[in-house]
Amino acid sequence: MWGELAALTAAFCFAVAATIYKEPLRTLSAVSASILRFAGTTAILIVMVLFLWGPQAILGLPAQVIVLSFGSGVIGLAFGDVLYMHSFKEIGVARTVSLVGTYPLFTLVIEFLIGRSAIPFLAIIGTPLIFVGIWLLSQRMENHTENSESPLSKSGIFAGLATSFLYSISMLLVNDALLLLSSEAIESAVAVNTLRTAGGGVSLLLAAPIIDRDRGFLKVTRRIAMLLLVGSFIAYGVGWYLLTLGFALAPAAFVVPLSATTPLFAVVSAVILLREPLHRRGVLGVIASVGGVIVILLA
Repeated sequence: MWGELAALTAAFCFAVAATIYKEPLRTLSAVSASILRFAGTTAILIVMVLFLWGPQAILGLPAQVIVLSFGSGVIGLAFGDVLYMHSFKEIGVARTVSLVGTYPLFTLVIEFLIGRSAIPFLAIIGTPLIFVGIWLLSQRMENHTENSESPLSKSGIFAGLATSFLYSISMLLVNDALLLLSSEAIESAVAVNTLRTAGGGVSLLLAAPIIDRDRGFLKVTRRIAMLLLVGSFIAYGVGWYLLTLGFALAPAAFVVPLSATTPLFAVVSAVILLREPLHRRGVLGVIASVGGVIVILLA
């Protein structure tokens, strides 16, 4: 019971974080937002790990685990997160989270292409549902909102799907890192996630002179900075750890489908709190994509 509850709470945390990002992205570029989020969150997580378990929790990890974890952050949390933020700005919270939530489909395809696993029968059922959901989510809204008529709205859809693809690679690397650990202690998973977050934060800071030349992440107000840090900590400091706890306490067959309900929470919060209009096709698109993901994960 506790494992399933942890997974469901993690899904809720991911949706809450996505809702919080909406206000900062009205005045901040996707790149600046990503740099600030992960630079700050990396510092918080490192301090937390050092305080709770000491430096050995990270330094004691095998070199291959460190490389895989850090590389996962560079791919998923640096490249992927900039695209994630761009998608938020262009098509809103509800659609972005729903599109990004299709990453298990990309994971399945990648594992098949590299010879790790065959495509299960249920995936043949779930995949069309996801594609139908993506098509419905990409349709224009009946009540147009900001940017809905802009040609950049297509780039928002592409960014959401590209984020999903990069997240799938990132999660495969994290999974490989965790499989290399002999201990199943939660602190090992926490250390891996901290390194993953550091991979995103460090790489974004190093690239800042090129990708954020006007140093937008240094010019934000205190309120905007706090919103980004709070949202990022809820997602990566609380949500990811709850998901890890869920895997430790309950079978993956229950945990993974429950964690895939993030788009449902995101749609509710986007419509109620952010006043994002979502037409009937959008609602059906969310249901179809989430249903397809759950079917694939059950396989």
